[in-house]
Amino acid sequence: MTARVSERVARWCDAWQGRSPEAVAARYRVDAIHEGAKVGRAMPELGRAHLEGAAELGVLKRRALDRVGNLHFEIVKTVEDARASVVEYLAHSDRRPARERVVECIEWGPDGLIAASRVYHF
Repeated sequence: MTARVSERVARWCDAWQGRSPEAVAARYRVDAIHEGAKVGRAMPELGRAHLEGAAELGVLKRRALDRVGNLHFEIVKTVEDARASVVEYLAHSDRRPARERVVECIEWGPDGLIAASRVYHF
């Protein structure tokens, strides 16, 4: 099943599936917070399970490219209102073909950029 998605979710998805860390960082506010259990493993030098700011999101994307290759998302379902999107998707990569179910809660700023996100892997 592939869900219909809004333009803002499509732009977020395209950035993460692309090869540009800068494109990922550009989707987030400079003061964005990104939380997820895998953050601490991907960036242990931070000593925390969240990222602060668009620049750290760009570093996470760069490391993901190095570690797992290109990411691929199959969006299953989205629920949205004016300020938030909840996206359920199946994720896999060039080097990790097994699909992983993920739910991401995205809060949008008034400028249309991501102000906060929380990622849950199953």
